[in-house]
Amino acid sequence: MARHYFPVDQHEITPLVRVVRYSTADPPPPVAPPGPGTQTGATFGGTFTLAGYDLAGAPYRAGEAVNVSLVWRVESAPDTDYTVGVFVVGPDGIPRAERHSEPLGGFGQTYFWEPGQVWRDNHALYLPADLPPGPYTLRLIVYTWYDGQRLPVTDAAGDALGDMLDFASFTVE
Repeated sequence: MARHYFPVDQHEITPLVRVVRYSTADPPPPVAPPGPGTQTGATFGGTFTLAGYDLAGAPYRAGEAVNVSLVWRVESAPDTDYTVGVFVVGPDGIPRAERHSEPLGGFGQTYFWEPGQVWRDNHALYLPADLPPGPYTLRLIVYTWYDGQRLPVTDAAGDALGDMLDFASFTVE
């Protein structure tokens, strides 16, 4: 399901059992290529390139989901597992919603990813019910879960962007 829909959150019952909640908005094609609809080319730590993304679910309203599908290209063999953090950020720079997970709804451990592979990674972020209308940004970080160390980000030209990427804008009605 993580390849075809948008994981929202998960609850671990035991080390072998977990329950995952999904947003079932119409997803983009499960295999990349084809896609993504919007190209980015930003690279995280020289290891993963965010080839691009697709947004689903517009128009966006408070209390509903923003569904984003990230398309990752593996540039070099990861030396550990990484977590992806996706944020909805208000015009004041304050995060209003966030989701942290290993790619593919927690089933895509990056340690096993190989150079040249392309992965589609879906995420759903529920907007707070009291979120005011207006412009918002999607922000992305990639980090190690055990120490929070973020990978540095460079744009397609190789220029340093810090340790996060603001990659999409949308409006809440």
